[in-house]
Amino acid sequence: MKNAMTTELATVTPGETPAQIVPADTMPSFDELRLMVEAMAKSGFFKSIQDYNKALTVALVGREMGIAPAAAITGIHIIEGKPSMGSNLMAGLVKRSGKYTYRVISNTATGCEIEFFEKVAGNFVSIGTSDFSQDDARAAGVLVKDNWKKYPKSMYFARAMSIGARTHCPDVFGGHAVYHEGEIESSYSQPHSPLPATASPQLKEAEATRIRRSSWQYTAEDNTKLKAVSDAAGLTKEQRFELIIEAEKLGITDRYRHDEFIQACEDLNWLSVLANAIEKGAGDYDSLIEFAGFVASQTEEEQTEDVSA
Repeated sequence: MKNAMTTELATVTPGETPAQIVPADTMPSFDELRLMVEAMAKSGFFKSIQDYNKALTVALVGREMGIAPAAAITGIHIIEGKPSMGSNLMAGLVKRSGKYTYRVISNTATGCEIEFFEKVAGNFVSIGTSDFSQDDARAAGVLVKDNWKKYPKSMYFARAMSIGARTHCPDVFGGHAVYHEGEIESSYSQPHSPLPATASPQLKEAEATRIRRSSWQYTAEDNTKLKAVSDAAGLTKEQRFELIIEAEKLGITDRYRHDEFIQACEDLNWLSVLANAIEKGAGDYDSLIEFAGFVASQTEEEQTEDVSA
C-alpha cells in the first residue's frame, strides 16, 4: 500500500486539486450576516466588537475564506488593510482545504520548521518547507516581547506557519495574503517622508543609509553583500540608492520584509527583480512578492526546458 505522505519534492501544477473553501452560498447571506453581527455586538460577549461596521467587514472577509461569523469576529483582525489571524485558525484552514496539509519538522524554543504538502493524484507530496529561527526573530525585533519570552515555541510555530501558508497555500485564504496576529504590527513601520524628485545624490545616499541601518538593520557584512549584488546587476551607486528608497516606499520597511522578498526571489538577483517590478508598475509589498514569485517560477521552467532539451 502506498504511503499517502511522501517527503519527495514534486513539481505541482497549480489548481490540479482545488482547495476546499466553504462555498459562499452555504454561508450566511449579507442580510443574515448583518443580523448575526448585530446580535453578537448587542450580547456584550464579544469585546472585539467595538465598531459594528468594522465587525461586519471582518465577518465579510471571513465569509470569503469560508469562516463562520463568530470564528471570524474572534479570530480575524484587519491591520493596515490586511487580515491577520491566530496560528490555530490558519493551520486549521490549511488542513481543512483537502488540497494541503503540513507536518512540524522541529519546534523548539529557538525556532520552528514546517513542511507543506499538496495532494497530487490522491497522494500528498512535499512542496517545500517554511522556517522561522531565533535570528529571524531577532532581526524582526520581537525577541523582547512578552509573548516571545513566555511562549517561544508557539510564537515560532505561528510565524513559520504564516510564512509557509502565504508561500505554499495562498488559495486557501480566498486570495487574501494572511498574516499571524502581531506579525504586521511588529514588522510594519511607516516609511519617512519621501524625498523630492530633485533631491541631490548626497541626500539620496543619506536616505538609503538610514533605511539600511534603521529599517533593515544592516551589518557591515550585509553592506558588502549588497554591493556585490548591485555590481552583479550592473547598477551605479546612485541607482542602488534609488532602488533602496523605492523599496521602502513599496513596503520593504524592515528586515523581516527585506528577507522575505529576497527569499521570494530565490536564486535571482533581488535588486534586478526589484528594478523590474518597479518598471512593471508594482505598487505595494504584496505585488512585489507576487512578481518575485512569478519571475522565479518562470526562470525555473526555463531551466527545466533547457535540461530536457
